[in-house]
Amino acid sequence: MKVTCNQERLTKGLGLVGRAAGQRASLPILSHVLLATTQDGRLQLTATNLEIAVRCWIPAQVQANGAAAVPAQAFGELVQRLPAEDVTLSLNEDKQKVRVTAGRVRANLNAADSEAFPLLPDIEGETAQLPAKHFKELINQVAFAAAGDGGRPVMEGVLLSLSGDRVTLAATDGYRLSVRSAALSGQAAASLQAVVPARALNELARIATDGSATLSLALLEGRPQAIFNLGAVVLVSQLIEGQFPDFAIVIPRQHNTRVVVETAELARATKMAQVFARQDNQVVRLQATPGDEDNPADVTVSATSAETGSSQTRMEATVEGASSEILLDGRYLSQAVAAVATPQLVLEMSGRDRPVAIKTGGDEDDFVHIIMPMRFEGR
Repeated sequence: MKVTCNQERLTKGLGLVGRAAGQRASLPILSHVLLATTQDGRLQLTATNLEIAVRCWIPAQVQANGAAAVPAQAFGELVQRLPAEDVTLSLNEDKQKVRVTAGRVRANLNAADSEAFPLLPDIEGETAQLPAKHFKELINQVAFAAAGDGGRPVMEGVLLSLSGDRVTLAATDGYRLSVRSAALSGQAAASLQAVVPARALNELARIATDGSATLSLALLEGRPQAIFNLGAVVLVSQLIEGQFPDFAIVIPRQHNTRVVVETAELARATKMAQVFARQDNQVVRLQATPGDEDNPADVTVSATSAETGSSQTRMEATVEGASSEILLDGRYLSQAVAAVATPQLVLEMSGRDRPVAIKTGGDEDDFVHIIMPMRFEGR
């Protein structure tokens, strides 16, 4: 193998795939990045930790075809520090070293057997397609609600559903639920459901930097993998086995109070309350009060700490129905509000013992976030 490519493009490519390499891998080959030339004269970079794999292609001048696996972290740091000139990579005859040259720099990296690198499935087939920027928005509005490590494995994932011309993502950790749906670019090839690790989708959102790219999703029945193809970058993720909770039964169908409030104002108020809530089990009080002839309707966000004090922020809002209040985890409320992409949001409340629903402020009913109440005697 001998190939020459641009240092900046090589750095960017390694930045896309490098995080997929296993840092403390049980198999040493998983801490490597696979370099391979292609028939159309490009350099292919691949890294995997067996849960996810990322592959990208960069333009190159190929003098000799071949493949080599080199340590991902060392190679990435080396390439970052090279001068902004063309970089030549060449594998020696006994396939033990990859020589890296750029300007006056000469370096040699130990190479592992490329044949030992895990195979990726064929990047082919398509179940659905939509703009990458839209899918990235879906991920950012949903994946944060998935459970962290140590919970039920299926709740560490995101339910991905395809039906007709719609895609829906849903995630829950048992205390909150986030659901977002959007239109596909056309009809899905099949109606399918799969649970994708939240970590994989967050990585996909990170590498989906081209706002004009189209995402092709291959989710084939009987295959334990999902393939997300962005054209120049592909992410392959293992699926999580298990039955995802029936989240539809958690979403309230009725409410006593409906509030419309400015998203940015509620975000600021929630962050202010967290200064004090963090010393008090993250408890934040959310109150909605209808207006009358003398006082406009408002929403109040407050928190109290015996150690540091208290805060209270009152915001004008549109309040329909009865007065209502609820105690919520301030972290959950802050993250939910940050996920709303519209200037205004809607709060649907039914009292202290019922969950609150957060929705976007437009006409679309394609995003809903549910937060379960916190219960404390005497508050």
